[in-house]
Amino acid sequence: MSKNLEKEIEKSERKIEKEKNRINRKIVEFKDNNIKSYIESLQSFHIPRWEELPSIDLYLDQLVTLLDNCLSPYIATSDDPLITKTMINNYVKQGIIVAPEKKKYGKKQIASLFVICTFKPMYSISNIHSLIKLATTDFRIETSYNRFCELFENSLKSIFAHNGIDYSEKTSLDDILLQNAVKSVAYKIYVEKTFLNK
Repeated sequence: MSKNLEKEIEKSERKIEKEKNRINRKIVEFKDNNIKSYIESLQSFHIPRWEELPSIDLYLDQLVTLLDNCLSPYIATSDDPLITKTMINNYVKQGIIVAPEKKKYGKKQIASLFVICTFKPMYSISNIHSLIKLATTDFRIETSYNRFCELFENSLKSIFAHNGIDYSEKTSLDDILLQNAVKSVAYKIYVEKTFLNK
């Protein structure tokens, strides 16, 4: 091979390597911007509390839209739908949520579905059902649901801010279980958003 040809090949290889490095930097920058954007969006993350849930019962389509609009931007980690009509119908058939009255879902069902949608990336439906029953054994559903919302929002924000969550000496074992269950979902979302979706 001639010297000129060897020099041209080396020059082309350096250009290719330089371009690969530039593209890799752009990809990392794009991913960093997406993560930063997600972290910024977490500041407005709010699961409707019991008193903010619709005061009128919802049809199935309305329910799916509500759940999807409130949760998907923050907890969906794939292109799969967060919730579908079929999923909800299956939860009713399995006795996980109470059947609708005249095809309409009330606050208890809506609250249960917010919890189910949040926990389902991490836990089986039967485990979620057990957690819901445990959380509502000693407290009214309104109290348990609002506590869940607060814990999940704070856990997700805390994990992305790399802050820990402390337990007080008065924290019950059931509350520690609920906090850890909520944190496990938030950690899974963190791992998927920052590492697995690269």
